[in-house]
Parts: sequence; C-alpha cells; structure tokens
Amino acid sequence: MNKYNLLLSTLLMYFSALILYGQDSSLKVEIKLAQMSVINNENFSLSTTLRNTSAEEQVVEVWSCGYSNQWSSDNSSVHMYRGPCMKTGLLQIRLKSGDAYQRDVMVYINLASGNSNNEPITFRLGFANVSRGVAPKMPLTWSNAVTVSVTR
Repeated sequence: MNKYNLLLSTLLMYFSALILYGQDSSLKVEIKLAQMSVINNENFSLSTTLRNTSAEEQVVEVWSCGYSNQWSSDNSSVHMYRGPCMKTGLLQIRLKSGDAYQRDVMVYINLASGNSNNEPITFRLGFANVSRGVAPKMPLTWSNAVTVSVTR
C-alpha cells in the first residue's frame, strides 16, 4: 500500500509542478522584423505582440519605459538595447480573449569578427511577465524564431 501512496504522491507533485512552472499557454508571443538585413552592433527595431489565446481575460504587466528589460534572447549574439529611462511605471494591460498588445523593442546583434560579410542569425525572444516580487519568478514565454542577415 505504501508503494501506491508514494507513486500517487509523486504523480501529484509532478503535475502540480507542471501547472505552477510550465510555460503559460494562454499568452502567445510573436516577433516580426522590420528589416531582413542589419549592420553588426547597430540598433534595429523589432515588433513584439503579446496575444491572449485563452477564453478568459488576461492581465499582462509591462514597464512603461523598461519594457526591453522584460525580454531575453536565446542567442548570445542578440542583445536588447536598454535605453535611458528617467521614470518607469508598471502598466496593467487587460487583454480579452483574442486581443493583443503590440510594442516595439530595440535590439542589436554583436558578432565576433569573422570572415563572412553577411551572416544569417536566427533567434527567439522570451518575455517575462512582471510578477511584482510576490510570486516565484515565472519562466519566459518564448516567441517564434526569426532570421536576420548581419553585415559586418
């Protein structure tokens, strides 16, 4: 009997962890390039979209001028431009089912010196919803992948 109780307890903990720490499937993150070719170490604009794919209203919290701080790249050559910010505030964006929030971020690519003049770089961006420090930090919600050609 103890063997079955242990198995049941393990399964319950596993599924609870998936619910608490799994990627939030109710928020879809999309990114789009404004240009297909960029220059190494120069800022370029990237359009981000946060879309509510659930049947329920969702609240997404973003920083008014620190929005780029909520993003990370899965490619070590891709960096978020963190511009000056005099005063930031937390914005609560209410998204009804199917609604989306769009905003641009500035990004730059820093490639090490190499022989290639045009190098394709593929990356995704991960979005971190602001948690106000009350709950454990939620995992990033990852976007689609995009490829850009980088000129040195």
